[in-house]
Amino acid sequence: MIRRDDGFTIISVLVAIVMLSMGILALSRTGTIAMASQNTAGLRTTALAIARAHMEEVRSRPAADVVSEPKVAVDETGNVISTGAFTRQVEVTSVRHNLKQIKVWVTFPGGPAPVELLTLAYVGAL
Repeated sequence: MIRRDDGFTIISVLVAIVMLSMGILALSRTGTIAMASQNTAGLRTTALAIARAHMEEVRSRPAADVVSEPKVAVDETGNVISTGAFTRQVEVTSVRHNLKQIKVWVTFPGGPAPVELLTLAYVGAL
């Protein structure tokens, strides 16, 4: 008499459960990484908006009056506040006797590197 082995063995069921579990864990890890990346991208976008707004404010001043500014804490709208999550800094260096280099840095929480904007300003003859 020939015996037929219909169905699954307990070993094949356990292997299937382990493989399914590994797939679910991989998907959940991918979801977590995607959410963290999205959060970082949002913070970087906010930092860029802060840097752009401040750069425009600095550029609206007469070039001769533009000076370096120390790090200050700012909120997500760029307003100076001691509990702000972002920090903003301006560095002004003289490239030539009539040319200034202006850098605006904004750091954001968890960011690997600050957002940095750079422009040149001509200092006209007085």
